[in-house]
Amino acid sequence: MGMPDKIDQVLTGTIEVLVTVFFIVIAVLVFFGAVLRYVFNYGLYGTDEIITLLFIHASTLGTALAVRNREHIKITILLEKAPIGLLRVLFIIVYCVVAMFNISVGILSINWINRTLFVFSQVTGLPFWMGSIALPISCALCVLYCLNNLVRLIGSDAELRK
Repeated sequence: MGMPDKIDQVLTGTIEVLVTVFFIVIAVLVFFGAVLRYVFNYGLYGTDEIITLLFIHASTLGTALAVRNREHIKITILLEKAPIGLLRVLFIIVYCVVAMFNISVGILSINWINRTLFVFSQVTGLPFWMGSIALPISCALCVLYCLNNLVRLIGSDAELRK
């Protein structure tokens, strides 16, 4: 197992665990929030905001996993019929475009975070950057997965038919 595979395995496992934990916490908060509200007529203070933050982070991390698993938009019937050489060129172009898009969005999102750096929620007191930071993290992970997929793509024909 080479270095790209080790990086991929550790990073993907960590992200999958985080996303799973986020969704479990969301489910628990929603369930107990509903029980408390409709059975005991009592609401949990700030849970809506925490659920939203967790969902934002889970969604953006899921986007990075989609890039890793090559679940971006593609027309599979054309890819199945394409020769290996053309397929390699197409995937290289796709990963370069996806990486450049994520680099651009990641850089632009830094300005967004700077604007919310010292703005706090009135409900929970959490700073708004805690939600905003999900975007550059996701973009950085997408770029890393694009580079990792490019390295694996260039090194093996088997990667092209996955």
